Amino acid sequence: NVRDDRLFAHLARVTRSLPYNSFSGQHVATILNGYARAGVPSREVFEFMSTLLRYWDRFGQLTPSRLAPQGVALILNAFARAEVKDVDLFERMARLVQLHLQSHADGPLHLVPSSTDAGEAGAVGASLPRPTLPAGPSARRASMSPQAISNIVNACANGDFKAPELLQTLEGAIVMFDGSSGMTLQHVSCIANGMVRLGHAPPHLVSHLTKLARGMPR
Repeated sequence: NVRDDRLFAHLARVTRSLPYNSFSGQHVATILNGYARAGVPSREVFEFMSTLLRYWDRFGQLTPSRLAPQGVALILNAFARAEVKDVDLFERMARLVQLHLQSHADGPLHLVPSSTDAGEAGAVGASLPRPTLPAGPSARRASMSPQAISNIVNACANGDFKAPELLQTLEGAIVMFDGSSGMTLQHVSCIANGMVRLGHAPPHLVSHLTKLARGMPR
């Protein structure tokens, strides 16, 4: 709860001077979240981190092992909170969310496309393959917490990001929640609010969220 614009400006310069291999996924998430929460405008930091994340993605390094679900949620929320509109970054983060929710239990997962893949592939010299991975109940239940799902849903709502492929994947994860795994009424309400704002609230999803809400301790 301390805002020191000179310090944040200095840290922004330091951040942008560091090589990409200095950062982990959690570093990126924590730094962006810090600037967003402090309310210090630093578009340069957001642009630098966006470039870093696109660099990782370009070379196949933006993977679930590099960035945990809550890290993805923090990054999306930071961009939404700072009102930095970066659709291309949201697309890449959306694909990462889908990869976190993969399973081998049923059909192929249709990953969110990126509008800049073709141009970047040309810059690298070859088109990089995008994996087509299955999605199913077992991995969804284990791979992402209600907190992460609710944060991601609301970040997409705040950023007005409505990729149908991502919403379908999130819906599949939400309907697998049974009220356990630390789920609270706050999670249910945040998810419901976010999905309605995103215009993705089919009757069976609303019914499931209602059932979860009614089953929560009073």
